[in-house]
Amino acid sequence: MTMTLGTHVRRRRKELGLTQDELAIRLGYTDGSTVSNLERDRHSHTKPTFWRLIRIAEALQESLDTLIAETGMSTESVQDDELSEGQKILLAAVRTNLAHLTPDQARRAGRALDALFGEPESGTQEGVS
Repeated sequence: MTMTLGTHVRRRRKELGLTQDELAIRLGYTDGSTVSNLERDRHSHTKPTFWRLIRIAEALQESLDTLIAETGMSTESVQDDELSEGQKILLAAVRTNLAHLTPDQARRAGRALDALFGEPESGTQEGVS
């Protein structure tokens, strides 16, 4: 059974015994209000960014594949309209091979992609308001 991203985040956060503030810290936010908005599916964009999904999966101690499967999302449903054509080609290759990565490989790939694409600095609320 699939659920919204917010419902999944809330369920998984509670399974881990985390408060909204604790999850916010793991995501690089200063307080739990952003997590509260995320859990209520109040996103500032219609689609979360690929980087935000990687961060959420990592903070919830699960693979990106699990997050995507549990929420019924596909990697094509994430926002990538601010990327250059070259970055879109690279991201398409990552998306194609994502299912073959172990959770550790996915985390390392996410960090490498953050460095390549220049993810917004921690503390910004890009993708979620």
